[in-house]
Amino acid sequence: MTYVIPKIEPLFMTTGVDLPLVTRTLVSSSRFIQDHFILIIALFIAGIFAFKAYEKSVYGKYTLDTLYLRLPLIGSVYRNFIIVRVASTLGLLLEAGIPILKTLDLTAE
Repeated sequence: MTYVIPKIEPLFMTTGVDLPLVTRTLVSSSRFIQDHFILIIALFIAGIFAFKAYEKSVYGKYTLDTLYLRLPLIGSVYRNFIIVRVASTLGLLLEAGIPILKTLDLTAE
């Protein structure tokens, strides 16, 4: 979008033919990306930080966990991952000699 399209854009413009909508959209997208590259990168980085902050909130965790569990293939893998993590934590704490009630409280956290 930032290298190839600008190189072939003069070829399109010299033909004098009305370009199809898809080609005009592609050229316009390329120009937009070139003109606003820093803004796009900044918004992308800000989006990552916003997603990470949302993911750490209580509501975000609940919402994303619900979404992950409902996804067709990923849901079953995620469910198994959670089960393994809980079982592993329970097993490690019980082997360390911590009482079962304290183990359950710690695992719940």
